Amino acid sequence: MKSREKDRVGQFALGVTVLGVGGYIILSSGVFDGQSLFDRRRQAQETPAVQNHEAMAKKWKEELRVISQESEQKAAELEDLTSRLARVRLEIKDRISDLNRVGLASGRNSRASFAQPLPSRFDSVPQLRDFLNRAFPEERLQFETSATSLDTSLYQLVSLDRPFADGSIFLRRAGLSWAKTVSKAAIDLKAADLVIRYVEGKIAAQRAEVLRGYLRDQIETVQGASEARGGPQVRLEVAESSQVVSSSQVDLFIRVSQKEQ
Repeated sequence: MKSREKDRVGQFALGVTVLGVGGYIILSSGVFDGQSLFDRRRQAQETPAVQNHEAMAKKWKEELRVISQESEQKAAELEDLTSRLARVRLEIKDRISDLNRVGLASGRNSRASFAQPLPSRFDSVPQLRDFLNRAFPEERLQFETSATSLDTSLYQLVSLDRPFADGSIFLRRAGLSWAKTVSKAAIDLKAADLVIRYVEGKIAAQRAEVLRGYLRDQIETVQGASEARGGPQVRLEVAESSQVVSSSQVDLFIRVSQKEQ
């Protein structure tokens, strides 16, 4: 009897021990930590996709940040270049204005040929040519051209051989008076445009820009800024050296209708 009781107690103790060890193992595995086995399996399946999406989103954000930085840098560079260009244009315009004032001031003491008053109105291109010959007797004027790309029945060459100071991009006093005369004639004759033809090269290109700026200023002065937009246009044209006849490498053409010639 006592032997049976001891066996039962031993079996009971063994059962309790097995249950305890098993329960510990189950609790340690996290089965009862609030997630079902299905949820744990689903999370294990979703984790790679979520990680991949987050990685792509991070990569896109980084690329957008780089693009934004590059855009800001390019915008700053463009603003700087625009500012530099504006300063260069202002310097050229100021220089032209200074030379114009000097020319007008010194013109009071110059030879009578430079102080010859402009006619009240130019009625034809021949009248313009005659006036230029009288106004600049000691200067060489160019009225004939070997141009091949311009229609000589519409475009008349009216170049001063040396409108610019030697080795300079700025107009001489004679050049200022000549350009002023041609700009007035272009307005009076209702010329469609003035064409500045120059030989390709740094100096000639700068001279052409200076002459264009001065002609535009003269047209605006006579007509006013608003009306000047509909008046004679001043444009540039690069040409072969054989097509430019003035020693300054810059020629000036006036375009008028055939009846005005």
